[in-house]
Amino acid sequence: MRFGFTLVDLLVAITVLGVIVALAIPTTRGLQDRLAVQRARSEVEGLYRTARLAAVLHGRSVTLRFSPDSTVARFRSDGQLVRARPGPATWRVSFSVSRDRITLGPLGLGVGAANTSLVFTKGSATDSIHISRLGRLRSTGS
Repeated sequence: MRFGFTLVDLLVAITVLGVIVALAIPTTRGLQDRLAVQRARSEVEGLYRTARLAAVLHGRSVTLRFSPDSTVARFRSDGQLVRARPGPATWRVSFSVSRDRITLGPLGLGVGAANTSLVFTKGSATDSIHISRLGRLRSTGS
């Protein structure tokens, strides 16, 4: 009596394993897309909060500039860098923005037309940020 596996047993096991892997790949790709979109959104949220805090603490206006490659906050009066972060393109996330620049006054409130919406997209994952003139930041995701 011999113990072991036949060629047919091995082929069946490999086929079942292949089917399981084929079903799991789209799920992980969607998860990767959602994580990339959340990371890009978090970077922009963090920069906004830092810029608003800097405006209030220093009593000076801060301008935020949003682009695919970077998001930058600078003091408006002298252009001194407050903080720069990588843009959504770093994570291969596309985004659209209603205004590419907003200015926060010394009280942390938006100056001029400061209402802004940013939408981040990768694959089927979408997230958005809405910034009101009063400085309120609201995130929505799917």
